[in-house]
Amino acid sequence: MITKKFNLTAFIFNAAYYAGYSEFGKGIKMAIVCGLCPFLWPIIALYAGFKANSELPVGDIIFSWLDAIVVTLIFLSFVVIFHILIQFIWS
Repeated sequence: MITKKFNLTAFIFNAAYYAGYSEFGKGIKMAIVCGLCPFLWPIIALYAGFKANSELPVGDIIFSWLDAIVVTLIFLSFVVIFHILIQFIWS
């Protein structure tokens, strides 16, 4: 059996992908870190890309779109908060 070593979908949609595959807590943590510290996104994305297949039950359970959407909205809210803080500090 050939296993994929890198998961491109997890690399691109890291927080939502983890949340959708029953790792809601880890997905929220990824979303908060990526939202508040965008320069850490490449590290988190690489982690998700390489570890998703071994940590998540991909193919064993149904993907939860609701959890993925909730984490995505949390991520977007932290991005907005980050940009408001940056504008406040620089003005």
